Amino acid sequence: MKIIRKHEQKTTLWSGGKTTELFIFPEGSSYAERNFQFRISTATVETETSEFTRLPGFKRHLMILDGTLKIHHKNHYQKNLNQFDVDEFMGDWETTAQGKVTDFNLMHDENFNGKIEVLHLNNNQYRYFNSDADFLGLYVLNGTVFINKSQLKKGDFMTLDNKENKLISHESCTIICVYFFKVAF
Repeated sequence: MKIIRKHEQKTTLWSGGKTTELFIFPEGSSYAERNFQFRISTATVETETSEFTRLPGFKRHLMILDGTLKIHHKNHYQKNLNQFDVDEFMGDWETTAQGKVTDFNLMHDENFNGKIEVLHLNNNQYRYFNSDADFLGLYVLNGTVFINKSQLKKGDFMTLDNKENKLISHESCTIICVYFFKVAF
């Protein structure tokens, strides 16, 4: 279990806005060097038209947190994404988009499969949370939540083990749940 507070996260610029790395595995690996197995991040798209960085050897999962995006994967498909919609695509696809958004990203190599879900909790609601995933992560989009007696606020990220975890909302909150599963060869 590890907590990465909002102020501890690394934000960098990309051609269309800013990206904030929430977690990278293995720890100490580098997005720039492409030597990671999976990476979790948020990003802003601040230009009306943007081009996605090509990432051969990786699969991408993109969830819209705020705004609307029209995404176009050349020679594959295009679609409109609204809040909490997810698009999954290969990193080597030529991808462009129209729209200014904030998004949530998963990237992983062929050793993992990834999944993103949204969890809404009302004021003083609790939920037990567990999974058979090899990696669990929670990102607090808004509100405050206690997870196994640790308090997380807006922008905080936490890794969890896969035993039963108790979530208690301090106020209404939205949490992005991240799952990674190792692929058996």
